[in-house]
Amino acid sequence: MPGLFMWLSVFLGLLIRNRNRAVITTIIASCVWSLSLFAVPLLAHVFDLRIGDEAPIMLLTFATPWMLLLFNELGNLDETYGGPWLPIIVFTMTHLGLWALLRWLCLHYADRFLRRGAAG
Repeated sequence: MPGLFMWLSVFLGLLIRNRNRAVITTIIASCVWSLSLFAVPLLAHVFDLRIGDEAPIMLLTFATPWMLLLFNELGNLDETYGGPWLPIIVFTMTHLGLWALLRWLCLHYADRFLRRGAAG
């Protein structure tokens, strides 16, 4: 997880020219991403969507870094989705995929983001 946030900050630092604005944007982006998928069960409750605890849409909540820790502390992983492995796999694959994508974007397009010519 720290590697993912590191590549997110590098990516935003490459995109945004002002250093202070890049730092603030990185902090806001990481907070929004960490807390945004908590809204899935909340919106389901508010709009009375009758989504069960084991609905596939609820697996999205495990993409956030804090939900897996919350379920682990509450002890609900053994009761949800037939065991702890499916949420852990979703969490791991989401983070590895985002890490690889951000790393590739940063390394592949660094010259373009920094407004340099092609390396030769």
